[in-house]
Amino acid sequence: MTQWSITSLSATKFIEAIVPFLRLKDKQARLALEFYNESKKKVKYQRSKEEKTAQEVFFYKMRNYNVKGKLRLQRLNEETAKADVIV
Repeated sequence: MTQWSITSLSATKFIEAIVPFLRLKDKQARLALEFYNESKKKVKYQRSKEEKTAQEVFFYKMRNYNVKGKLRLQRLNEETAKADVIV
């Protein structure tokens, strides 16, 4: 299996290029672009409570898009036994 990663501005350019062709993950791609555009407006080293809350909202929206059936993924920073976390 081959894997690759892309980050930052390159990632947003890539997502913008492929969004018109996506069928299954278009909501996730649009949400990722929305999150990037919101976060780049506020370049800071320390995030405010409002920014942290906004990030959590984006996380839960993305999680809801990715849920299949009754499976619920948990964040790794939540107190969860390692065997209960699906990555």
